[in-house]
Amino acid sequence: MIVFFNGKFVDENEVSISMNDGGFLMGHGVYEALRTFGGKLRFVDEHIDRLFASAESMGLPLPYSKNELADITQELVAKRYEEIGSNDKELRIRYQITSGLDSVRYGGIKNCTFIITAFELDKFTMKSVKVVTLDIERVSPKVKTTAMITNILCKKFAYENGAYESLMINHNGLVTEGTFSNIFLIKDGVLKTPKDDILKGITRSEILKLAKDFMSIEECEISKDELYLADEIFLSSSTVGLLPVTHVDERMVGDGEIGESTLELKKAYNDFVSK
Repeated sequence: MIVFFNGKFVDENEVSISMNDGGFLMGHGVYEALRTFGGKLRFVDEHIDRLFASAESMGLPLPYSKNELADITQELVAKRYEEIGSNDKELRIRYQITSGLDSVRYGGIKNCTFIITAFELDKFTMKSVKVVTLDIERVSPKVKTTAMITNILCKKFAYENGAYESLMINHNGLVTEGTFSNIFLIKDGVLKTPKDDILKGITRSEILKLAKDFMSIEECEISKDELYLADEIFLSSSTVGLLPVTHVDERMVGDGEIGESTLELKKAYNDFVSK
């Protein structure tokens, strides 16, 4: 598989990263992920903007401008589809930058390690999911860091409890986000989603824009009790889009079926990304 690694398009087998790389030693790195829809990239600029913001906050100098990175991404996608022999498959594109050998331990970062991959995306077939809650919170949730121990513990907890996702509950007892997703609930016709201490997803932003045509919106604090009393709940992420939730901590959401408003929003989002 062809990848973009430190300035060149190379076969994945040619990629070599030093064991002294700051990303390997200390998790000092950031990443960003997006996908194709119908073989075409969507939200490239938004994801690249967020990558630059994350990299800046971690002191990681990106070696390309935003426009250059967008062009490189398009070229990699074209090369991958040529490799595959068809653009019927969807791709998941991931950027990753780590502090390289000139890590913070040595007083400065100059030569980062940078890679872009474009894997074939498995078709997601789940119509709805169960989630569980876990009292845990991330350090620097606004940064998409490669130091993901909190996310790993959350995903492990979800697997152990027969769930797709864990929802993080912070020290104030408030719902923040999922392991790799944002959370929404609908109560009495009002769409609510956490506002603070979260990574504000690209898909989350698009859903909020689309929802204005359907219902009232509140970005606000949400307690675990409010989660249990919701009429409808769904997750959002770049990979799966909008994903309905029918059970939280062994409790049914509403009547245990996917809600009408959720279905309406899901259709609106799918129609939007398919244009």
